[in-house]
Amino acid sequence: MAVALAACQPELPPISWTGEVIRFGADDPEAVCSGTLEWMDARAVALKEVFGEGTYGDIDYYWVPESWPDQPWCTEPASGCATADVVYSEHVPHEHEIVHALRRDRLPAVFEEGFAELFGDVGWTREAASRERLVTILEHSDPVTLADYSRAGHFVAFLVETHGLEPLVRLAELADRDDDYSKVRKAFETAYGFSLDQALADYEDFPECDPLAWMDTRIACAESALPLSPQLSGGVEFMLNLECSEPDVYGPTGGFMFTETTFEIDPQINIPVWIRLIGDVGPDTSAALFRCDGGCADSTTVWVSAKYSVEQLHLPTGRYVLRMFRPVDDPGELGISLKF
Repeated sequence: MAVALAACQPELPPISWTGEVIRFGADDPEAVCSGTLEWMDARAVALKEVFGEGTYGDIDYYWVPESWPDQPWCTEPASGCATADVVYSEHVPHEHEIVHALRRDRLPAVFEEGFAELFGDVGWTREAASRERLVTILEHSDPVTLADYSRAGHFVAFLVETHGLEPLVRLAELADRDDDYSKVRKAFETAYGFSLDQALADYEDFPECDPLAWMDTRIACAESALPLSPQLSGGVEFMLNLECSEPDVYGPTGGFMFTETTFEIDPQINIPVWIRLIGDVGPDTSAALFRCDGGCADSTTVWVSAKYSVEQLHLPTGRYVLRMFRPVDDPGELGISLKF
C-alpha cells in the first residue's frame, strides 16, 4: 500500500526459500502455513503472464511481523509496502503488494493502488468511499483510507472491464506514481484516446457491487474445478481441515489462514437455497463464495459467517471460487452447506 523507504533499513532476514519468481525471507519461516510459499509463487507466475512484458524476473518478499511495530520500510502506517521488486509485509501472502512489486512501471497513485486492489487480496477489500471522494483523491494523487483504495479499485475495474489492460499499461509508461494531476490528465488522454473527465462521466453508469464481483479473479477461476452438484433431495456439503500445517492452507495474514477452492456448480439451482458454514464454526470463521462470470452487472457473491446464513434466489450454472477463513490459533474443520 505505502511507498517504501530506501534508506536507513535495518538488516533483513536471510532468504530462506526460493521459487520460480519469489525469493522469501522471514523473521520466523517456521510460522508460515504449509502451502503458502508454493501457492504465492504460483500466483506470482500467473500474474506475470497476465501483465505481460514489463515485469521483473523475480522479486524479494520479506515477511517481518516481529519487526513491524517499529518498521522503517514504509512511509506511512500500513500492513505492507513495495519498492521496485521488493515486498515488506507483516502478512503472508500479501497479494496487493505482490502486484506492485512485479511491475517495473508504476501507475499514478490512484490508478496504481486501484490496480493492486483489482488483482489483490480477495476477501480483504472493504466498502468503497463515495464516488465524489474519487475525484478528490485523483486531484491530490493521494488515496489514504482503505475505503479510498476500494473506490480506486472499483474505478480501475471499470476501466479494465470496458477498455482492457493495454491502455492502463500505456498510462504507466507515460506517467508515474507521484505525478501531479495535470500531467496525469494529459497522460490519460494520450493512453486512452479520450479525456479523464469523459472516463469519469462514463463511470457514473458503472454499477456499485460487492468487491468480490469487481475484483479480477481470472487466475483463481482458471484453476482445476471440483464438481459441486446440489441434489434436490438434500443439497450438498463441502468441508476442509483448516490447520496451518495442511498443504492447501495459506497464511498467516491478519491473524487468519485461508484456503481457496474452485468449483463447477451444475445444474442451475432455480429455487431458493440456504448457504451456511458447517464444521468447527467459531465467531471469527467466514467464507466468501463468488461466481467467476458476471462482473458488477450480473454477479453472484455470497459472504457467510457464524452469524449469518444467506438465502440466494438462485445459483447460476458455472464456475465459482470459495475462500474460507479462520484464525490461525483456532484450527479446525470448516465448510459450506447448500440446502434447499
